[in-house]
Amino acid sequence: MIKTNNNNFGKAEKLSSHIQIDYLFRNGKKYNYGCLRVFYLLMPGKNAPPVTVGVTAPKKQFKKAVHRNRLKRLLREAYRLQKQPLTTLCSISEQQMQIFFIFTGRQLLPFTVVSADMAQCLKYLQKQLPQAHATDL
Repeated sequence: MIKTNNNNFGKAEKLSSHIQIDYLFRNGKKYNYGCLRVFYLLMPGKNAPPVTVGVTAPKKQFKKAVHRNRLKRLLREAYRLQKQPLTTLCSISEQQMQIFFIFTGRQLLPFTVVSADMAQCLKYLQKQLPQAHATDL
């Protein structure tokens, strides 16, 4: 098992394979909250990172790459700061979760708003894990 540190969001935790992303969009579940749309897929397993994550911002809504990159940085940072409870629960329950966050807002938002929406999404994702191990924390 790969040990994740709360302060890192390394390459192993990034969802970058087109095959995996396509599979996630076809077979995963969807959740919307605030300025985020979340696709997630829960699978049994414990040999890879417990959670792999991808982020994006739509080119149709944000024409300038500077704005898209800024939003993606905000999403990654909000996830990085709040990921520990979810990764711990996935490790304990021996589950793997693939998550893809899509920014659906119409304008650039401050970090506090993005972070609050990310917190709600991560709480929802924690509830999707098997509840038998939730008391082990």
